[in-house]
Amino acid sequence: YAYNPTTFTLSIAEELNIGYQGRCIAWHKSGNYLVVSRGVTGTVRRVTIYQVLTSTFNATPVDATTNANVSDAVNTGYQALSWAEANDYLAVGFANTGGTTYELVIYKFTPNATFASSTLVLDSGLDISGRSINGLDWNPTGSYIAVGLNAGVDNLRIYQHTQGSVVEKFKMSAGAEAINSVRWSKDGTFLAIGKASAANEDFE
Repeated sequence: YAYNPTTFTLSIAEELNIGYQGRCIAWHKSGNYLVVSRGVTGTVRRVTIYQVLTSTFNATPVDATTNANVSDAVNTGYQALSWAEANDYLAVGFANTGGTTYELVIYKFTPNATFASSTLVLDSGLDISGRSINGLDWNPTGSYIAVGLNAGVDNLRIYQHTQGSVVEKFKMSAGAEAINSVRWSKDGTFLAIGKASAANEDFE
């Protein structure tokens, strides 16, 4: 949609039928790319990057490479997406996948002047046994990821990412409810969370 700040209205700028249920979307920091997670099953890749042109989308998107540690099972929906502001890493959160496949996945996006030659490759991931990720957000430094989980203990966590690795650094129980969304402040000193109870809390 295109937003008109004078009339406070939205109008359709471009539409695209991706052929599947759209789950999550996130803009790249440049404004030139839009990542979409698709609700499909089997071996079809479900994280796709579209190039945003002046008035349309590039007809040939770039898919994430497949990996045995990233599940495509029917019950493992893509729940959350977040681009790092400081670099070209993309964090993806899954519903509980079971087994040893990843619920937290980090991809590295390498754009190319010829968009079809761009790549989205698995950098690292983590199995959060028995838990589902509802929301996630990169800290402005690009080093830390806040994660909100389904209802239960330790439902708020912070992970540190370095190239090829993601490790848990902090966890706490922010009430018993599911945490559906998390957002860092611009300076990275506050973390806002949205809970299933409709309560909002800030953590410094």
